[in-house]
Amino acid sequence: MARRKHGGPKRRVWRKLHLGTDEQNLEVRAVEPTVSHIGDAPVLPDLLNQIRADEVIASVAADGACDLRKCHNAIAD
Repeated sequence: MARRKHGGPKRRVWRKLHLGTDEQNLEVRAVEPTVSHIGDAPVLPDLLNQIRADEVIASVAADGACDLRKCHNAIAD
């Protein structure tokens, strides 16, 4: 609708905002913005690295895109 009204390119460029939240209080603990061609799995280690090393991460919940050995290793570390 906005494209019709204001003109502009037909192809859209998507942005994604990956969030890591604390399940208990819903506080955002990690943020990683990406462009549309970056998948979820490559971002997971970067999100985890934003959490302080002295904090305990009790669990990680993600979609099937993160069901890769690289992600499992990042979670285990």
